[in-house]
Amino acid sequence: QLEEGKRMIKERPDLMSVYEIQQVADSYGKGTAKYIECLQAGVKAYPQDITMLNNAALALIEAGRTQEAIALLQKAPQDASLQNLLGVAYMKAGDADLASRAFRQAAAAGNGQAQQNLHALEAVTEYYAE
Repeated sequence: QLEEGKRMIKERPDLMSVYEIQQVADSYGKGTAKYIECLQAGVKAYPQDITMLNNAALALIEAGRTQEAIALLQKAPQDASLQNLLGVAYMKAGDADLASRAFRQAAAAGNGQAQQNLHALEAVTEYYAE
C-alpha cells in the first residue's frame, strides 16, 4: 500500500487523504528532499488544510528554505497557528518587524505560543537596542 501511495503522490495526490500523504512523506524520513516534496504535493492538493500547510512550512523552515516557507504561509488561510509559524519564519529570515506583526496577529487570535514568541522577540530587541 505504501508503494501505491508513493506512485499516487506523483500522479494524483488529490485522490489521497492528508493522512495518507503524511504517511508517504514520513516513509522517506523527516527532513529529506522526498519528505518535503511529498508535503508540498499535499499542499497543492489541499491548499486550505491547516495541518498540511503547517507540516510543509515547518519542514521548509527546518531545511533552511525559509523564503519558501514564508511564501507558502503568506498565501495560507488565516489561522493563528500558521500566523505564529509565519512569525518564526520571519525571525529566521532576520525580519524582526514582520515577525512582530505576525506574532501580534497570532496572539490576538488566541495563540499562546505567539504571545511567548512576541515577548522573547521584544526582550531580544530591547537587549540589542541598549
